[in-house]
Amino acid sequence: MLKLLSKMKHLPALALAILVALSPKTEAQLNGEYSFEISDIFGTSPYCFEDGQDNSDFFSLYPSSSSYDLQFLNSQTSHNPKTGAFTITGQLDFNRYFTSSIPPFERTNLYVYPEDFNVAFVGDDWDLEPAPTRIIGRTYTDKRTKRSLIDFSSGTITLKGDYLPAGGDSESWIKITKGSLAFRARRLDCDDIYSLSDPLPPVQVTGSVNLANRQTKRLNTSQAEITGLYWGGDWYFNVTDDYSATSGFELKIDVTTSGNTVSGSAKIFYHYLYVSLTSDYVYTDIYPDRSTPAKEFVYSVKGTRRNGITTLNLTGQGVIRGLKATLHINEETEEIVQNGKNSITLYGQTITY
Repeated sequence: MLKLLSKMKHLPALALAILVALSPKTEAQLNGEYSFEISDIFGTSPYCFEDGQDNSDFFSLYPSSSSYDLQFLNSQTSHNPKTGAFTITGQLDFNRYFTSSIPPFERTNLYVYPEDFNVAFVGDDWDLEPAPTRIIGRTYTDKRTKRSLIDFSSGTITLKGDYLPAGGDSESWIKITKGSLAFRARRLDCDDIYSLSDPLPPVQVTGSVNLANRQTKRLNTSQAEITGLYWGGDWYFNVTDDYSATSGFELKIDVTTSGNTVSGSAKIFYHYLYVSLTSDYVYTDIYPDRSTPAKEFVYSVKGTRRNGITTLNLTGQGVIRGLKATLHINEETEEIVQNGKNSITLYGQTITY
């Protein structure tokens, strides 16, 4: 190389210019695997409920008159990635404790009482069995504001057990022959639910219990709140002296460029990673369906390149067959270009960047 440079010093200026012009130029292009933290780049991501079983603390109903939430236990969920329609079935435990470490004499305020649903029943009590629950709804994007919204078209909680009027003794319990609570809501903001905003989106709850003595107790509350929409929103990172935790929505592509044509495949998933800084404990989860890894959210990728920008069109395969995404990537920086034309559609929601 040094000999070549030495010889070049003696070339005429015009010949040197021609030699430089004919030297091959390395051109940036996409080849190989690339990873994008979509929720960090886009500032948000599609929201979803985790598919699977035994999700004991991912969805709650919070009566505004009480100091605790009603958790739907042992829930099974199904959230359609194409339409956004979801179904949640499970049980609601009205007589649970937050933790067994609370002494018994301090636990009474952790029960759910009839007065939490109607202040007229102050002093009344009930002993309820775990209540079967079924919730139906959908997630979608508002076309004007581009915000992710959620509808609860139907929520039903079946009540079974015994009722005790105020001042009654152990002989005064009355069997509940029929009972239920119901709620529905439209156009709740997913960001507010996910971030536990104050106040949380309100939900109207109504219901009643029919007693064996032919009395009917009307249950209603002016407001309850929905919590527990866990997957979606901004990219999250937190570190303390004891642990680090990261969650987000990630896209991995594997592509090859030939001329002006790009092709390959992609995968998309939610993830959560917890690392203890004081021990060897590491906890990681990949969603939306950790129980069935074969149901990967995969895309075929085809694209074209022009002026240093590669435009990729992703077409969903498998459980998201037909769903589309579009990305514009700067070949030099290997970053997604913010042009407002990048979009990903999932669970009835379309996010853009």
